[in-house]
Amino acid sequence: MLDKLRHLLRRRATVIGPDTVVAGAVQATHGLKIFGRLEGQVKGGGHVFVGRGGFVTGDIEAEDVTVGGSVEGSVIARNHLRLLATGVVVGDVQHRTLSVQRGGQFRGQTTLLEQAPQQAALDLPPQAASDRPQSDLSPVPPPLPPLPELPLTAIVEDTRGRGTNGTRTKQQDAGKLPS
Repeated sequence: MLDKLRHLLRRRATVIGPDTVVAGAVQATHGLKIFGRLEGQVKGGGHVFVGRGGFVTGDIEAEDVTVGGSVEGSVIARNHLRLLATGVVVGDVQHRTLSVQRGGQFRGQTTLLEQAPQQAALDLPPQAASDRPQSDLSPVPPPLPPLPELPLTAIVEDTRGRGTNGTRTKQQDAGKLPS
């Protein structure tokens, strides 16, 4: 456990340990790892991780949120929300992307956040995109060349060695397969 905490500290994350109880709002510029109990609002500039055994009573807002413990309150993940197999969220969630592992539990409503402005610009119709200044457009890769047409050289066989329509196959006629 101590090695895990050292590793997390090297990654510029604030760690609330398993024997720690924090009451009040917490704001972390980089990452926040919660293995203890936090009662209050959480705002993170980076990634907020509620580990197995961690418990948050209050709202969480961060760029990315991973829940492997328990959260009672709303969660706003401006990018990605991960609910691990041991995770439980009771409250409404907002996210751009969501992944839930088998066993993860969620009770509440989910809302998909709109795309970031730089991503939304790529999804504009061609006439609207051409009206924008050229500096705002990301380069679009050229289309891939068409695939060459390949001749059909195989016949699908069922377990009896016959073609899918019940007829003999070319391999059977050549004596390579039993009838």
